[in-house]
Amino acid sequence: MRAVSSQAQITCPQCGTSFEAQLHTIVDARRHPHLKDMLLRGRLNFVVCPACGAQGALMVPLAYHDPDHELLIVFIPSELNLPMEEEEKLVGQLTRAVMESVPPEARKGYFLNPKRVITFDSLLEAVLEAEGIDRETLEAAFRRQGERIQLLLQMLDAVEDEQKLADLVRAHGDELDPEFLALLVGMLEAAEEYQDKRTVQGLQRLRERLIELAGIPPERFPKAAHEAMYADLLRLLRQTSPDHLEAVVTRYRPFLDYGFFLYVTEQIEAAGSQDERQELEILRHSLVELTERLDRETHEAVERASKLLNEILRAPDMEAAIVERADQLDEAFLLVLSASIKSASEQNRPDVVEVLQRVYRRTIEEAAKKLRPELQMVNRLLGAETPQERERLLREALTHFDAAGFLEILEMLASDAEAQGAGPELLSRLHDIVEQARAIQDAMHVQ
Repeated sequence: MRAVSSQAQITCPQCGTSFEAQLHTIVDARRHPHLKDMLLRGRLNFVVCPACGAQGALMVPLAYHDPDHELLIVFIPSELNLPMEEEEKLVGQLTRAVMESVPPEARKGYFLNPKRVITFDSLLEAVLEAEGIDRETLEAAFRRQGERIQLLLQMLDAVEDEQKLADLVRAHGDELDPEFLALLVGMLEAAEEYQDKRTVQGLQRLRERLIELAGIPPERFPKAAHEAMYADLLRLLRQTSPDHLEAVVTRYRPFLDYGFFLYVTEQIEAAGSQDERQELEILRHSLVELTERLDRETHEAVERASKLLNEILRAPDMEAAIVERADQLDEAFLLVLSASIKSASEQNRPDVVEVLQRVYRRTIEEAAKKLRPELQMVNRLLGAETPQERERLLREALTHFDAAGFLEILEMLASDAEAQGAGPELLSRLHDIVEQARAIQDAMHVQ
């Protein structure tokens, strides 16, 4: 499973500069331990303004999953001040995303009742409590970490003042322990991820000076988590046959970033033989070509979808235009349409939102026509206005389809909707359909 992340447009509150940042919305402790480590160190979703250097962690909703402790936490920051309905929807979306990331046989009861927290401290406390760390130990750890951060920042400020840095090293030599070195490497990793070149250079220089002034062997500095991730990814790509390389690159495209290609270049320079160097150079060339083509195709798909949406909106009969273009209404179209709805909502244009939502509903209806017959029947059942009409449809379904299989589909959809945090009306309707289907099936068996 790849880590779930997205690019977001950030406006610096200090200088007003707009820039893009990568934000993570799901942390799986088993599959992405580097993200768990960043979370515990306060470096997850940490951004640095490229213009003025202002930095800090963004409070964004996320799901934390620890399958080893059967723990699922959904963090909805109180700062967002979301209405209850939106919060419930968001909890459902995050829970569903986690569920879809694991195989069906690994889905357990705790998925249906995620622990909710609204403060970052509560999130950290819940994560560490699962590891058996009590509140008193946790608070002491936070104090020590705060002291380490303060010392690191002092040293970073003094990195070009040889005497001042030497004085700090003499005064705090005992505090330069493995945890301090891990903090330095973690901050360096975050600065590299957000391309904060000034901080990267400062921390790299500080590491060099600590090796000289404090006599710290280079191997005592822990390996950055992203380096381990890049190493695993490069190992996978080297083992992949050329015929399957494109599929693997498509799956892991978000991780083939500037840092990854820099890591590959470093491995080429450190290659132990000419054959290995040549192999890595050929692979790098292939990866560059593939990522450029995939990015170009994605850009072209979005452009086509934008053009298609404009054609539909300008058509004299929008519904007819949607039907005529049903084969073109793909994921890229839904992505552009959803983004347009969000943008119109943020601009407080309810008239535009209403039109776009109408297009969205009709698009979904057209997509539903492509569903397998059983799922089309489920949609008809959900739209049934009376219990009598629903009973008629259920009898038709249980006679026409495999009764046990259709009932299993209904039960699975009800379970999935509950796990997603669906609204009470939809859940009630699904459960009523399931109960009514069971009753009809039992009656049919008796007959």
